[in-house]
Amino acid sequence: MIELFAALLLQSATPEAQCDVVADVSRRFGGREITSLHADCSNANSDPGLHARANEVLSRVDLDLRWDRVGQYASSIVFEMDESGVWQPLPGQVLVLTVPQFPTRSVERGNRHMACDYALWPNALGQAVNINSTCWLDGPDTDHDRQLAARAMNEALENSRFLPLDYGYCFTDGTSVTAQVVGERPAPEMPAREEPERSGLCSTGDE
Repeated sequence: MIELFAALLLQSATPEAQCDVVADVSRRFGGREITSLHADCSNANSDPGLHARANEVLSRVDLDLRWDRVGQYASSIVFEMDESGVWQPLPGQVLVLTVPQFPTRSVERGNRHMACDYALWPNALGQAVNINSTCWLDGPDTDHDRQLAARAMNEALENSRFLPLDYGYCFTDGTSVTAQVVGERPAPEMPAREEPERSGLCSTGDE
């Protein structure tokens, strides 16, 4: 009976597969720029439809970015098969991530840590739109400093890319940044704050 139950669970589970992301890179002015992305699903699934679907999704992504500011790249992406047998990318997958730059004016006023929560809607090109960020700092946590931090967070998200889906959804997350000043000892860790309800940051709209 246990074996039969386990078999039924496996049959009812939604198939998932992971594909590697391969980037074509060019070097310009001493920097690195990704010109295209494609998927290698050979180690994940023998279904040729997965390979074609993954590359079709990656081909939509707008790669017009400030590459000198990009900090992280996705090495793989995940798909699941829907009820009609079509491979669909899972939501919330970040392809290219830019870390926010700590506002210089806030550092001059004594801030060394900033943390932000944000919500955004990835569009059909993988761009972040309808961005809503809220930030706080460890020093003079004024409204002006929070606005500077939120602006830096928004600019970083505008220079990031997300795996496009065939429908709109709100993606929420958070990040923190530490400023290290030459000649100073490392700043103590930022005091922990109560986890906010990030879903409240989602604006209305589908793009």
